Amino acid sequence: MDDVTRRRPAVRFGEFELDHSGELRSGARKIKLQEQPSQILRILLERAGEIVTREELRQKIWPPTRSWISITASTMPSSDCVKR
Repeated sequence: MDDVTRRRPAVRFGEFELDHSGELRSGARKIKLQEQPSQILRILLERAGEIVTREELRQKIWPPTRSWISITASTMPSSDCVKR
């Protein structure tokens, strides 16, 4: 985890809070998200009410050397995890 990630404040939405480490909390319940689902959720929260395209997610999360097919395959499980 880099210094920028460590300094990010926790993000609150509804009854949930997402901290800098990717831990999602709701009251006493804690869920440790994997890195990519955590990044996707944070981006969506930062852009609440806006449409966020897969291309925007690709540019922010995945290195430019990966193919579109690879990005699509990676995005689906990560975004499914965020939906749950």
